[in-house]
Amino acid sequence: MLRKGSELVKRSIVFIIVAAVILNICLPASAAAAKEYSSTVVNPYQVYTYDRMEKDLKELVAMYPELLKLFVIGKTHEGRNIYALKMGWGKKRVVINGGHHAREWMTTNLVMKMIDEYAYYYRQGKNLDGYNLKLLLNYATIWFIPMVNPDGIVLVQEGLGPIKNKNQVLEINGWKWDFSGWKANIKGVDLNRQYDADWPFIKNSTAVPAPSDYKGPYPESEPESRALADFTRKYLPEMTISYHSSGSIIFWYYFQEGSQYTRDLRLAGELGQITGYYPVPASKDISGGGYKDWFIKEFGKPGFTIEIGKTINGKPLPIGEFYDIWLRNKNVGLFAAGRSLSLVGYDYTVKQGDTLYGIALMAHVPLELLIAANPGVKAENLRVGRNIKVPLYDGYYTVKQGDTLYKIAAKFDITVKELVDKNGIENPDYVYPGMKLVVG
Repeated sequence: MLRKGSELVKRSIVFIIVAAVILNICLPASAAAAKEYSSTVVNPYQVYTYDRMEKDLKELVAMYPELLKLFVIGKTHEGRNIYALKMGWGKKRVVINGGHHAREWMTTNLVMKMIDEYAYYYRQGKNLDGYNLKLLLNYATIWFIPMVNPDGIVLVQEGLGPIKNKNQVLEINGWKWDFSGWKANIKGVDLNRQYDADWPFIKNSTAVPAPSDYKGPYPESEPESRALADFTRKYLPEMTISYHSSGSIIFWYYFQEGSQYTRDLRLAGELGQITGYYPVPASKDISGGGYKDWFIKEFGKPGFTIEIGKTINGKPLPIGEFYDIWLRNKNVGLFAAGRSLSLVGYDYTVKQGDTLYGIALMAHVPLELLIAANPGVKAENLRVGRNIKVPLYDGYYTVKQGDTLYKIAAKFDITVKELVDKNGIENPDYVYPGMKLVVG
């Protein structure tokens, strides 16, 4: 009897061990990720609500007061705050936003995890995949707007309960109680059709408020779109990233031409390499009205819409996709900040005997700025023939031996006349080594 009992115990122990191994192997990616989670505040593996975001933003600012500042840039129709969080102190700025569309609330999870993770690595003094955050955030500022459409997201996640004007929302939704496919703000206006980029010609807009596609009565009629546009006009970022879902693609084109087209195509390709997402080819058949479209048209700078996730069914993405989304996008904010430093500048081809210190000295830029603008470039991999980005420092360029105004103008994608006018040059044929020219 004892022998049989002993055998039973042994078999039970073996079963438990095997089950534990199988369970560990079969854990969903999100559960495995939670074990590896390095930062301390944001848990993105959940339905991430407005209230949760608000609490986490305040906690993060209290935890990292030397790095983060929180601002309210507007109010929604129902009085919820639209938050912008500032990270860093640099003159060059990038804006990353999420939550334009209500059912695409997982973009807020992603933006919030970026904030948490970047702040954590900054405080620890660690590099994140080759990006030196202490250096980068001395020269660049990342602005995060995690939830452009709080009212709509509350509706999708929590239903009518917290909503004030329930009958109006029900009527817009055709008296249906399922709001999981809702994209618009609480008034039935699609916020990413609200920006003044060929707004009168937006295709397939409904004539009245709807859960999606209604462009509103005029551009920026809604407090949410107006807040983001006003914020952009105030801070004039070098680049914007707008997160949407889904499809694993990158939109980058809005009628750019010449060097602007070449620049933005290159940046879209680099973003594609980082994320594994597909940059959509340029096409004249675009509708307009999106934040990315308006930013490109209004400021002539690169703007991107990144569509995260694989599931395309007009509903929120399943939480199980988040781990893959995070791995693909975790460096996007740092990439954008780094590239913001060198959008005005030029490429330098490394020659025999060059060092990073020597290149910085020759270009009259701080060594730290040169390193920040070229993440992953180190002394040991500075091979001959490699191109590195030499950022413009404080809007000035120092003339070197062999320079002409034509060469300098070509370097910075401006005309010789602009260069002459900016600097009050009387004799365009006379420039000399060491002369400082305004080029920014």
